[in-house]
Amino acid sequence: MNDAPRAAYADIDITPWTGATSDEMLALGAREYSVAKAKAIVQLFAEVTTSLDVDRFVAGFTENSVTSFNEHPDIIGQAALRAFMTPRCAYFGRPGGNYLCRKVLRALNGNVFGVVWVSHWHEPDTGRAMCAKGLEYWSMDDGRIARWDASGTSWPIAA
Repeated sequence: MNDAPRAAYADIDITPWTGATSDEMLALGAREYSVAKAKAIVQLFAEVTTSLDVDRFVAGFTENSVTSFNEHPDIIGQAALRAFMTPRCAYFGRPGGNYLCRKVLRALNGNVFGVVWVSHWHEPDTGRAMCAKGLEYWSMDDGRIARWDASGTSWPIAA
């Protein structure tokens, strides 16, 4: 077996892509959340996401939050997150979109929440029913998201 291609990839620094978590962020785990409290925060954030209210959404993040979402470069701070989310919320909020986001707490470790989300909507231009599913990790700081790592995919729902 030729391991040369694998060896060449082994030297590539993945830190920029993975958004390596700083030791200071990891240390926040000392402030643990109860399962009930974590579930309540996740449920609230599902409602906030469904509302498509950008101000309420961004308020759920710390001022210096870091967001890593799919293929996008890291989004640093509330202003950059607002700029990223505003067109998304406007798109899903167009008439006939009927956007709904549901979130479920899948894992809890200290201040890190593992969340699964499922969204449904209708494409505003075609009316086609769509679905999306994603996974996200939240590093929490005093009830707000300090780091959001998220990835998802979407597809049309068969008629």
